[in-house]
Amino acid sequence: MDSRDDCDWRDGREFDEIYHILGTQWTAPTLVLPARCPRCDTMTVHLFFHRNPYNDGKTGGGWAWCSQCRGFGHGLWKIPEWWLDMPDLPDNALLFAPIIMDQIAKRIDAHWNRVRAAYRHQV
Repeated sequence: MDSRDDCDWRDGREFDEIYHILGTQWTAPTLVLPARCPRCDTMTVHLFFHRNPYNDGKTGGGWAWCSQCRGFGHGLWKIPEWWLDMPDLPDNALLFAPIIMDQIAKRIDAHWNRVRAAYRHQV
């Protein structure tokens, strides 16, 4: 477990380049996670979507974060058609800052990679 405080997570304009990685997933080649952080140059960037169950599922939350430099971005997104929500995500994981998600980042990365690979083989 990381000894840093949960308050160490930072968002803001200086971390937009991490958040921008999430937006490239409609046009960029398939990204395998974890990805390289443009801020600290470590392979510690994680991405995640979660569909809003109270609308048609076309929108929801999107997160991009770096486990090393603790930069992140979160916001409302049009969820890509290839995305499947993680069935066993803890209820308390969907916070603004990726505090809980970072604790299960390996599971999230494995889910992302599995979902992206399955979609890539369908198209």
